Amino acid sequence: MRGAAHRNSRGVARAATGTAEATITRHFVKLAKVTVDKPHALRGTHASLATRAGATSQLVANTLGHAWTHVTHRHYTKASAVQESNTRAALTVLAGGVK
Repeated sequence: MRGAAHRNSRGVARAATGTAEATITRHFVKLAKVTVDKPHALRGTHASLATRAGATSQLVANTLGHAWTHVTHRHYTKASAVQESNTRAALTVLAGGVK
């Protein structure tokens, strides 16, 4: 992880407030002319879009700094995105592909 970071009690790296990542996020939110109270609000959007695009639950959890995938699903990922991803993976396997 770039920029200032600290580790939580489980050893997962977490970005400190005021990091370059937060500054960059605010910059792109402003350029996109969207209303976001805080860059943190984009975490759910990221989680759902990444899941819908086929990212694994573990990958999404890791990008958000979560040690457990259930935390990501409970707080950030829309249930419909998880269901779509699971359905797509099952259909791929049934069609003879590899998940």
